Amino acid sequence: MILRRLVYIFLISVLLLIGITGSPAQADDLDKMTLWNSGTTQLRGADFFQRIRYEEVDGPDFLGSDYIGPPATQADFDQLAGLGANYVNLSIPGIYHIEPPYNLDVDAQANLDSLLDMVKNANMFAVISFRTGPGRSDFTFYPDVLPPENSDLLIETVWTEQAAQDAWVAMWRHTAERYEGNPVVAGYDLMVEPNSSGLLEIYDPVEFANLYGGSLYDWKQLEPRLIDAVRDFDDDTPILLSNNGWNGLYWLSDTYISADPRVVYTAHNYEPFTYSNQWYDSPMLTYPGTFDADGDGNSEVVNKAWQENWYADTLDVFLQAHDVPVAINELGVTRWSPGAATYLADQISIIESSGLNHAIWMFHSNWQPFKDGDNAFDFLLGPNPSNTYNVSSSALLTVIKQNWAKNTIRPFPVTDLSESPLRNYYTSSPVTLTWSRVSYATGYWIQVADNPSFLNLIYDNQNLSSSSLTFPAALGNGIYYWRVRAKLANGVHWGNWSASDSFRVAL
Repeated sequence: MILRRLVYIFLISVLLLIGITGSPAQADDLDKMTLWNSGTTQLRGADFFQRIRYEEVDGPDFLGSDYIGPPATQADFDQLAGLGANYVNLSIPGIYHIEPPYNLDVDAQANLDSLLDMVKNANMFAVISFRTGPGRSDFTFYPDVLPPENSDLLIETVWTEQAAQDAWVAMWRHTAERYEGNPVVAGYDLMVEPNSSGLLEIYDPVEFANLYGGSLYDWKQLEPRLIDAVRDFDDDTPILLSNNGWNGLYWLSDTYISADPRVVYTAHNYEPFTYSNQWYDSPMLTYPGTFDADGDGNSEVVNKAWQENWYADTLDVFLQAHDVPVAINELGVTRWSPGAATYLADQISIIESSGLNHAIWMFHSNWQPFKDGDNAFDFLLGPNPSNTYNVSSSALLTVIKQNWAKNTIRPFPVTDLSESPLRNYYTSSPVTLTWSRVSYATGYWIQVADNPSFLNLIYDNQNLSSSSLTFPAALGNGIYYWRVRAKLANGVHWGNWSASDSFRVAL
């Protein structure tokens, strides 16, 4: 195991060197499995959520007016990349219909195509993670929100009907055929949080295996079929496997171990759940703090040591038994939980000490009706429960940005500093200067001078957030010179100045 890890570390170091020196065709040359098994964390990002919209439950605004919501825009993914993320877990509807005849859902497929285009434009990697599909609706994650008259929208027959499981296999075969070779697709997550054990109210892997092993309820009998379906068309893209029990860390002990060498084993972690998922009732649990973390009626000191012990008893035991790559592709905390920033920082530190990739639940679309109604884990909103608009800073956001600033690898090569924005110009008054958006930029710096050496600046602004500027003052007749540079994703350093352009004012 140690030798293999050293080899992978060497390989990823070579890849990073290629990225630093700006070698072209990085997306074509990169073996995506090295993103997951290098022995060091390479992918840091967030889970991006969407689901099918139901007018009778969601009303006209909450998820927008399209088939799937909330609506996503290029600005959303540019914002995520600008914060430093190099990876987004697309936790979205599958591309086959939920109900019979379980055929291709062309609208869901078009939605996925659009999302991947936006991720590509933002120069991030994506994992395709299907929340739903044949025989499984999104309300399996939160059935209590359905009023009795809409109980038919709760569909969980994937665990009881062979036809639904066969269609899930067909869905992944089609997905692999369609997206094989896509440069930004870093993995296929076959099902988000398999939960047949939870539906049966069985919370012990051994008990579940004794009662339902080998049946349709058993996720482990479906996984090899799904892997084979992907490999019918795509031999290269890593496959991410989840566990039963909502993919909790505790269920790693019951993971199906595949002979496929390009499989990544995943888990979600919100422990202690009573802290990370608490509502803003008073008093709230504080981290670090003393409270009943495991439901046994006794209080424990909950701090980084507690988290380290939890990971040691679950993740470390699994890694000692199996020489395989692992990722924690969901972790998070309600934004108002006292000590949330420290809790997240401690957990990320533990995860990265094992060299694992990770994703934070969740990065919201900036669709305001959704942010108004579902915002407990929206880290852009700050700790105030009543606030539903993005804040410029918070302790939790600072922890996330500082961690994501460590990202160095992206699908497409970046030069030693950055790519330079392309320019165009206009010669009318007022003058509007525009340039191409740089995918990972967190801002722009523009200079305007009356000489090509920029020795006499007439305008100097380092605080632009958009890729255009309408000049704030009237300019007299003459020739002016301008240039622009992009601030890197770490929010500190700047990229190269663009080549200068000139424009003439002739009123």
